[in-house]
Amino acid sequence: METKSPARIIALVMLLSLFSMASIFAQHNDKKSDMPQYDEMTKKSNDDLLKRYPGAKDRDVTWERGKDKYNTAFYNMDNTDYMTRYDDKGNWVETYSRRDWNEDVPETIRNSYNHNYKDMEVESYWELKDAKNKADRSHVIFYRGDNGMSKSVRIAPDGKVTPTEAYSRPKADY
Repeated sequence: METKSPARIIALVMLLSLFSMASIFAQHNDKKSDMPQYDEMTKKSNDDLLKRYPGAKDRDVTWERGKDKYNTAFYNMDNTDYMTRYDDKGNWVETYSRRDWNEDVPETIRNSYNHNYKDMEVESYWELKDAKNKADRSHVIFYRGDNGMSKSVRIAPDGKVTPTEAYSRPKADY
């Protein structure tokens, strides 16, 4: 029976420790690595978000790049969920706050959604907080589509519905 020398055992333990630490650090996600395709546009978006909303600095920010090539940040400040969108050049477009889908939602928005999507479960409702285009006062609703995928729709204050193809996933986390 072969006995292992203490030096070989120590070397093996150190090697296993080093491998374990490398695995732990490889799994660490900071705000930059959480962003899809961290590029100049995404960096510009992230820098603007932290300047525009300093309270987001120490918060978990989830970035998504939709099919429309816009970057969207989802984050929480002061117990309110926010969604901030940036165009394909990294310029701020709009910020929404999440609200409860209930009788407080403007009647035209509820009626329009229920008329067009009455069988679709509302996953989240977002009210416009601020926008580059001050004329845009749309609301965004994420809903569960026929195929079980989460989709989104914009509804203007007058009730006009614009389906968006920016996101389509198994279930929205927001």
